[in-house]
Amino acid sequence: MKKIIVIILGLFILNNIAYSQVSKEEIRRAVEAEEYSKALSLANQLITADTKVPESYFWKGYVYYKLALQQGISEELKASYAKNAKEAFDTGLLKNKKSAYNIFGLGLCALLANNYEEAKSNFDKAYEAGSKIVELIVLIADAYQDIYESSKFDAATKKKAMDEADTKLRQALLLDEKNARIHVALGDLSYRNKVIEMAENSYRKAIQYDPKLVAARFALAKLLLRPKFSNEDNALYVKRLNEAKDQLLEITKIDPQFAPAYNELSQLYYKFDEYKVAEQFAEKYLNLMGNDRRARVRYAQLLYLIKQYPKAVAEFEKFIADTNNFIISRLYAYCLAEIKEYEKAHVAMQQFYRLAKPEDIVYKDYKYSAIIALNRGDSATADQNLEKLIKTNPEEHELYKDFYNYYKAKSNWYAAAKYLEPYVRKTRSLGDKLNLGWIYIYKTKEYAKGEQVLNELIAERPDVIEAYSYLALAANKLDPELKEGRARMYYERLLEQVIAQKKEDKYKKEMAAAYNYLALYYYKIEKNDRKTLGYCLKSLAIDPENEQMKRLAEGLKGQGITPED
Repeated sequence: MKKIIVIILGLFILNNIAYSQVSKEEIRRAVEAEEYSKALSLANQLITADTKVPESYFWKGYVYYKLALQQGISEELKASYAKNAKEAFDTGLLKNKKSAYNIFGLGLCALLANNYEEAKSNFDKAYEAGSKIVELIVLIADAYQDIYESSKFDAATKKKAMDEADTKLRQALLLDEKNARIHVALGDLSYRNKVIEMAENSYRKAIQYDPKLVAARFALAKLLLRPKFSNEDNALYVKRLNEAKDQLLEITKIDPQFAPAYNELSQLYYKFDEYKVAEQFAEKYLNLMGNDRRARVRYAQLLYLIKQYPKAVAEFEKFIADTNNFIISRLYAYCLAEIKEYEKAHVAMQQFYRLAKPEDIVYKDYKYSAIIALNRGDSATADQNLEKLIKTNPEEHELYKDFYNYYKAKSNWYAAAKYLEPYVRKTRSLGDKLNLGWIYIYKTKEYAKGEQVLNELIAERPDVIEAYSYLALAANKLDPELKEGRARMYYERLLEQVIAQKKEDKYKKEMAAAYNYLALYYYKIEKNDRKTLGYCLKSLAIDPENEQMKRLAEGLKGQGITPED
């Protein structure tokens, strides 16, 4: 019996030793890694190790606070997290009503309720009770920076919050100037104030003081991954992206379980156009995060970015049914459109519009709405969205070309021309201008329009032989009885270009048509028999069986006419 008691007592002691080995830093690292379930488990272990320690309850409440700050969660879920956070802080205060950490926790709850004055009052009380605790002071400064990131506070309040954060961090430096976390927080403050160089210096100093602090390296990597400045040298931009990659890879060596590093690496390799590597890092991120919804959303988003649309659709469909996130609905609709599942894409796009606010709508939403409507045969809605797209982003004129190709494939030439015309006007593409002229002349029989377009073309490029051929046909149609001879100029310039470019073999048919026309022009209008005969003979040299030219030539020869070039 004594032996059993000893064994049980031993197990109890070992269990408590295991719990006591949980550190606050582990909980904080789990939060930074977005492993909230693990962070809560660790916080509960910390409490179980000694239920009398009030700060242990703070860390549990802190995890719930961070959960409540997540983007894209419902107000109901946010309220639930806030309630759990307050319960933890209140329990800590029951253990010790002067607990600086849990007084600070009440300030966090006020922040979640968008009450700045109450939050600041509790932050001040917490600072007064723990003015020598560097970790607490940094947490207070971080909370003030959370106010800056919130959309619930106005600019003046955010400015006050950032000033408070700066004051607290300067006070923390007086206590421990080599504390790496102080410098990370100072870097965050500078970055939010758009003082990039100072932010970078702070992050590098943090790494210098604690090379193993993942938060410092991750913050530096995120800063280096910022978008390219308009005046930034491309070589320097690539250099900082490569350093970001090195920092992220170093993080995976320090802490192979730090999932956000793999997510950033996947995004980075996407920028490098190394889609396969990007997908591998995304899969690693997903594996580490388990069945975490946020991880699945990010994985699906990356699949969309690297154009793995069927895989992205399969991933989105694992959670799309119970989502109220307009961004997820948007990307799901985009992917469905890309794989030509237009009916499902239409349903998803309608869901997006139900969820999104007017200010959430971007030009791509109009673009995909237009494509989806077009391919569902809803031309009115397609036109409306195309108009909104061009108004929102005039550079998105490529969609005109997509509409043109769609109608061209259906041989709806009037609609094809309708969309090709504004595209040509925007891009000034000579090839497309030639195509537009061809449609007007050969398909819609709008000869005057065809003439106008092609005359603009040859003014820019007088060497485009096909343009003269099309123009001559249009002129013929506008002057069918050869009373004006309006095709003469086009045929003469066609011949000039063919001969100058030495392309007689390629354009024999066009040359024969030109000689035919010119022979008739000089016969009927100019009354120049010698030139008429000259062009008849040139036509017959290409096409000896041309009966019209034969008769005309024989008649002129019978009159003793000699040819003139």
